[in-house]
Amino acid sequence: MSENRIEPCWPHVGPELAAEIVALWRQEKAIDTPAEMQRRSAEAVCVARGADGTLLGVATAQAQLIPFLGQPMYYLRAFVAANARRGILGYRLMRGAQETLAADAASAAPASAAIGIFLELENPAFARDGDRAVWRSGFAYAGITPRGLQRRIWYFPEARLRR
Repeated sequence: MSENRIEPCWPHVGPELAAEIVALWRQEKAIDTPAEMQRRSAEAVCVARGADGTLLGVATAQAQLIPFLGQPMYYLRAFVAANARRGILGYRLMRGAQETLAADAASAAPASAAIGIFLELENPAFARDGDRAVWRSGFAYAGITPRGLQRRIWYFPEARLRR
């Protein structure tokens, strides 16, 4: 039996993949509005597919200034279909996005000036393992949001603070 796979799609998401992502979110009732689904599908970094090619998840990233850091980071979000949430697919999706965005940042023409990745942990399973100050993936604890979510940050290799 083949394993689920992670496929990078950054920085350009084609119309077929965007439609597939929107269909997943619509089916799972993951995002409220069609306009938001369209906007976010264009921000896809990588997708998770089952052995049969079925879309099981997507990681999206949006470059933004993170106020408490005062630095431009990718705000990373990941969604995994309800029937695929057992196991480590969410973790693999996050790692795939981390690798994809780091490779882009190291390229001659990176997609943005972001110097790393910022996460807010909405998934209780991630937060349960969040007692380590620094995860094996390199994401470090960076406090709690006003909504009570754990923050994590990871800087790209060779990242320099922006002034």
